[in-house]
Amino acid sequence: MPRHGYIRPVSTLTDRLRQNLGSVIKGKPREIDFLIISLVSGGNVLLTDVPGVGKTTLAKTVAASISATFRRIQFTPDLLPADVIGTQIYNPRTGEFSVKKGPVFGKISRNLLGVALSNVGYGYYFYLMVTWLPSYLVNARHLPLKTAGAFALIPYLTFAIGEPLGGLLADRLIARGWSELKARKTVITAAYLTSSMLLPAGLVGDTNRAVWFLGGASLVGLATANMYALVQWASAGGEVGFATGVFNLAGNIPGVVAPVVTGMIVERTGSYVPAFVVAVAVLMAVVPLYWTMVRE
Repeated sequence: MPRHGYIRPVSTLTDRLRQNLGSVIKGKPREIDFLIISLVSGGNVLLTDVPGVGKTTLAKTVAASISATFRRIQFTPDLLPADVIGTQIYNPRTGEFSVKKGPVFGKISRNLLGVALSNVGYGYYFYLMVTWLPSYLVNARHLPLKTAGAFALIPYLTFAIGEPLGGLLADRLIARGWSELKARKTVITAAYLTSSMLLPAGLVGDTNRAVWFLGGASLVGLATANMYALVQWASAGGEVGFATGVFNLAGNIPGVVAPVVTGMIVERTGSYVPAFVVAVAVLMAVVPLYWTMVRE
């Protein structure tokens, strides 16, 4: 099949990159090919091997070959916050402290920061639904375990199906002339608003109605694909892997907090409703960040 248009120059560049990497890293042509495929397709790569076989050297060589920024965080047992965010270094010549930024400051733009901070609310809400929903159905709605498991299928399935549908909806809006940023932020905002149905789910007396409200509250899943699309859009210099890591970090931290806080609220109040209110409030609080920090 003949090569046309941009395919020839891309092929030439990848051949040169493969040759350059091969001159430094010996005996790993398969790994090099996968790295190049990931670069061209905008994907991520997980390199796993025993220590001392050139994983870091390969990553540094790739970065140097394409004039990209290389950052490394080694998650050893003695890892300290300063190893990630940086620290102040004393200069005996000037008698002053200077800031040495850590690797997390590789490429955090305002847009990436806004997208990541917005994931705080999503992470809190998501992990509350995952960790406490079955307990709510058993303890508050007094359902047998088997019935609770069957009823939990409705919100979980709604969340899962909503993920591709939300991305498709935004794609259709873009095809109709909307800007990508406006389309995805609109779908995300609408999805977050559906979380308000979690409140009547905790208040209504009828269990069947409560489960359907939980399903409606799980339409938050419509936001998921668009959030990750915005991560790629906001990644500086094409560093999608780093941007995704920052995004997931921002979502996982409240994900750790949410189950603990929810348990404390339920234990103190004897009700799940206040915990639901907190989850909805945290999620809704990040909506303005999409419209104030994430901009063209």
